[in-house]
Amino acid sequence: MYSAPGPVRLQLETLLRETQARGDSQQEAAVQCVLGACAFSQGDYPAAGRYTAQALALAREHHLLGVASRCLNTLGLVARSAGQTAQAMDHYLGSLRLAQELHDELARCRVLGNIAALHMYLGNAEQAYAIHSELLLQVRRLGHLAFTANTLIWLAREREVYQDPQRALAYAREALELSLKCELKKFECQARMLVGQLLLKQGELAQAGEVLRPGVELARQLNHRDALTELLLSLGQLQLAQGDTDEAGVTLQEALHNCAGEPAFSFHERIRALATLSQVAEQQGNLEQALKRLREQRALELELHSRDMQLRTEALSLQVRLEEVQHRAEKEQQRSMELAEANLALRQTEAEWRYRATHDLLTGLMNRSWLHERLAQLLTSRRDDEQLGLILINLDDFRMVNDRYGHFSGDQVLMVAAQRLLMSASDHDLVGRVSGDEFVVLARHLSGAADLEARASQLLQVLRAPYVVGPYQIEQGASLVTLLAPWDGEQAGQLMQNANLAMTQVKRGPGNRVLRYTPALSTAEAERRRLERELREAVEGSGLSLHYQPQFQLPSRQLTGYEALVRWNNPRLGPVSPASFIPIAEETGVIVELGYWVLREACRQAAAWKFAGRCLSMAVNVSVRQFEQPDFVERVVQALHGVGLPGSQLVLELTESLVLHDKDLANRHIMALRAHGIRIAIDDFGTGYSSLSLLRQLPFEQLKIDRSFIQDFAGETQAISFQEARVVMEGVTAIARGLGLHVTAEGVETEEQLQLLSDLGCDKVQGFLLGRPVPAAEAEVWLPEIGGPEAQGPGASAGPDAG
Repeated sequence: MYSAPGPVRLQLETLLRETQARGDSQQEAAVQCVLGACAFSQGDYPAAGRYTAQALALAREHHLLGVASRCLNTLGLVARSAGQTAQAMDHYLGSLRLAQELHDELARCRVLGNIAALHMYLGNAEQAYAIHSELLLQVRRLGHLAFTANTLIWLAREREVYQDPQRALAYAREALELSLKCELKKFECQARMLVGQLLLKQGELAQAGEVLRPGVELARQLNHRDALTELLLSLGQLQLAQGDTDEAGVTLQEALHNCAGEPAFSFHERIRALATLSQVAEQQGNLEQALKRLREQRALELELHSRDMQLRTEALSLQVRLEEVQHRAEKEQQRSMELAEANLALRQTEAEWRYRATHDLLTGLMNRSWLHERLAQLLTSRRDDEQLGLILINLDDFRMVNDRYGHFSGDQVLMVAAQRLLMSASDHDLVGRVSGDEFVVLARHLSGAADLEARASQLLQVLRAPYVVGPYQIEQGASLVTLLAPWDGEQAGQLMQNANLAMTQVKRGPGNRVLRYTPALSTAEAERRRLERELREAVEGSGLSLHYQPQFQLPSRQLTGYEALVRWNNPRLGPVSPASFIPIAEETGVIVELGYWVLREACRQAAAWKFAGRCLSMAVNVSVRQFEQPDFVERVVQALHGVGLPGSQLVLELTESLVLHDKDLANRHIMALRAHGIRIAIDDFGTGYSSLSLLRQLPFEQLKIDRSFIQDFAGETQAISFQEARVVMEGVTAIARGLGLHVTAEGVETEEQLQLLSDLGCDKVQGFLLGRPVPAAEAEVWLPEIGGPEAQGPGASAGPDAG
């Protein structure tokens, strides 16, 4: 865990889900406990608190004293990180009592080390050094390497405070050597920070740089925010000492930004950063900036002095309490005192359980179960003339906030959103969080549907305001669904089910809107889900078919190949338009296997028609989800090899939106496909916003003009739309020739369009004029004889649906 907390956390989260699915609450307590410690080591303090609190509740329920001891210890760390020293000491003392009761020496060492660290934080370095010195002997005797490294690091800090740099450097170097040997990356990061600082103070600049620079990279890799701040400060001071003021300024600004918003721990770091930045500005001749930094430094020092006075008072109080607990542990209090303490703990635990059973731990709002219970109560006790409104709220694309700004920022957005809902709701309304980014408002004392819609619109405006989280200003939209009881549901379960159905519909739209639930939404969603199920069955059971639309060379009108187009004849509905079932396939992920089925079937047909001997090609469309699969190229090559079709007989058609989704991935896949001789065309050219840049950046061979441009050729030759379409075609064909690309126009329906495209230099065409998409048996009529001259297209001999 100390070497790679990220991967370990992912494994633990998977194990947690499996344990919860089995209903093994005792095992769940142990997993949640370790997850909390892992999250804390990553600096994810909110998650650490949530996991550990849940584990503690389960541990107390099942009398798992060892797990409870460890949980209390982690909660103490979380409280200390938030600057809540009294609460931290309460947790530590509770953990220490359990460890002593269990005679668990390792747990006792763990808690004593954290108590010593708390003394250090409160400015009592002497007491901290005394505890850590004794602790070092014990952890070495126990052979616990991680504890040993951590204790050495704290001893180095404490000796540095007492102006004993040689002893401090010896401790820090020993910790670094042990961390490197045992791959304890978290402690290696902290040890590098201390060794680098101490060498810097001694004037050993070269050695300090050799230690600090790898430490900075390691801290970034581990996302260890506190260590990164101190490493950047020391590196900035080193760069300043070496005369590199520009680099020093950049490094120190990053350090100052990194410790912003952490008042509990960052006073000294910010003061160091400001002092050194003042020196940088002075050396650069910017005296005004230097003076500004000095004033900011002085203001922080005054604030720190006031804080230190308060901490010294807390330190004395906490020391007294610690001595009392140790004395009670040694002498054992009377049974009556133990019972009184147990009764108090029981009452506190019961209150905590009641709160956790009914509230969301992050936002403090009602949780799903309690909200559902209150909704059921309100529906049961509702008067005949009383209306109850339900507003379901979903934050649009909230996953992007976590991905872009981190889960800590995501949690901050959720908490702000919860506060906005509470502030905007009326005094009689109930507000709850029912899932990750979903909230519910139960609106009471309504005058009707219009009142409910007005309240929902007000909530939407409040939620759309920017969220300021640390240095970020985050724009976050929301989608809302409104229902009115009893018309939209008389039971709590029915109302929530209808709300979720409506939310599924609204999320398919642009977002940032309010949707009123209607029974038609349930009917439409039920039909969509049925169609999805039938489509899956069609893909798995060969219920699909392919039609083939011919493509012809200009001006000869000779057949050059076909485009494979999927068709679905639903047993219940008959033929279903691709415009109806392809979006469902895209949304549900069915498109991936559907796309590979089309590819395999098209390749099989091309091989059966002996395309290699006829110099023909088969064009197949590729979806975004299919293209994003890691094994996409491998499966395309397998489809070719499975039927013995050369890669040069296959053309894969990619849309602009697909390529723009991830240009790097597109480039890798296209180059790999080209290596197998497969040709690539960009489909629907002209509908994207960066078409020309794509043609230069990626190795396409063909481009297909979107049918919307060809349709403009159907009007009068003097019409503005006709003239604009002609200009576009002339420009595209000229650019294509300059880049060595072939141009295909689709949607050709008249002889006039065909002649004009031929005059403009278009290479190939397809459309209803020359041939509609038809089954394979009908499409064979266009095939030329093998070894003889190529047969003429339908312009010379009529094929299916010609004209």
